[in-house]
Amino acid sequence: MKVIIEIEHFDPRKGGAEAYTALLCDYLIKQGHHIEVLAIDWQNCPSEIKFVKVPVRGITRWQRWISFVVNTRAIIKERGADLVLAVNRGGGMDLFQPHGGTVPGSQRQNILRQPNFLTAGIKASFFRFSPKAIVARMLDQMAYKTARCFIALSRMVLSDMVQYYNISEEKIALIYNGIDLQRFHPDTKKRCGLSVRRRLGIPDDLIVFSLVAHNFSLKGVRELIIAASNMEKREKCCWLVAGRGRPGRFVNLAKKLCVESRIVFTGPVSRTEEIYAASDVYVHPTWYDPCSLVVLEALASGLPVITTKFNGAGELLQEGTSGFVIESPRETDALNNIMTELTNRELRDYMSVEARKLAETIPWEKHFRRIEEVMIHTAS
Repeated sequence: MKVIIEIEHFDPRKGGAEAYTALLCDYLIKQGHHIEVLAIDWQNCPSEIKFVKVPVRGITRWQRWISFVVNTRAIIKERGADLVLAVNRGGGMDLFQPHGGTVPGSQRQNILRQPNFLTAGIKASFFRFSPKAIVARMLDQMAYKTARCFIALSRMVLSDMVQYYNISEEKIALIYNGIDLQRFHPDTKKRCGLSVRRRLGIPDDLIVFSLVAHNFSLKGVRELIIAASNMEKREKCCWLVAGRGRPGRFVNLAKKLCVESRIVFTGPVSRTEEIYAASDVYVHPTWYDPCSLVVLEALASGLPVITTKFNGAGELLQEGTSGFVIESPRETDALNNIMTELTNRELRDYMSVEARKLAETIPWEKHFRRIEEVMIHTAS
């Protein structure tokens, strides 16, 4: 089967949708499918994939979005395919997978996370009147009118598809993300956990709670610091925040709350498995994640997970067994209580085993096999 995949940029090193698409292409090629990727640019790409450049014009990002959608539609008419899959954005697709969730759902959560009514009102006005936000919703709506079938990475995303676009559930395949069970493994902790801690200046005897993110505000770093500051047992703990987000105001908050010595910002990391190896618990108090890969990576690494109901990956957790799900990042007392509970070594050891067991039920192979089935069904 000839499959065209549309994605604006393709560089597996950047993670997220781009790394995911590279893994999907690799799987489909191994199954004998012919893959062409339509993209604006690409780097670090497997030689087996044929790339077709999508020319775009425009000064602003939203102008380039429109250009990408228009031009992909034209290229598809020229090249033809048995199936066209768009990841996040595209034109003329048969199958649509919004890796970042629905645009209205994302905008809703960005309003909800604002600390007060004033900033929430400003953010809501921005989404209502900003050309960028308007175009994002318009192109999202076009995708739902164009595609014949849809892939939702969680029930949360599926519900948003139904709510905002009135899509029949029969047209939506619910397929949770998968995980690389070899790369992310509890044995990595035994191999390099202590050396990573020492490199980061973290004492061996501390209980380490980690978070990996790039958008610190969206992923709940502020709320995590507040919860950490209220923990009675915080002197026994350390919080490790990894990623390329800007730590400045969060460092200031930690200083204000007198916990700056307990919070470590690592900056960008290329091997997230080493962060998990240095950790005892993974905390992800996010405001919005369709199905967080870092949560699944942490589970596979044998870490108990704490997240929120705004994370589709939380739907997979067994409460109190492999992890905990709180209602909102604002529930810092609940987060504090759970972290305090997880200072118990026996509980962590038990949940570590259960976390790995859960991860073993969702390997990438299972995810991609299901994606392939949906592709074949959609193309028929």
